[in-house]
Amino acid sequence: MTARRWGRVVNICSVNARAGRPGLAAYSTAKAGLIGSPDRWPGNLARSESA
Repeated sequence: MTARRWGRVVNICSVNARAGRPGLAAYSTAKAGLIGSPDRWPGNLARSESA
């Protein structure tokens, strides 16, 4: 994607990211991070001249 300067990222996560379940705190936290990560990518990619 960097070489082509174009691409798509598809994130798939479970409903537990938004509504956690007892005993799955770490799993739900990791999935919530997947939801939030793409919000930060444009700035990071722009700094590396890939966006």
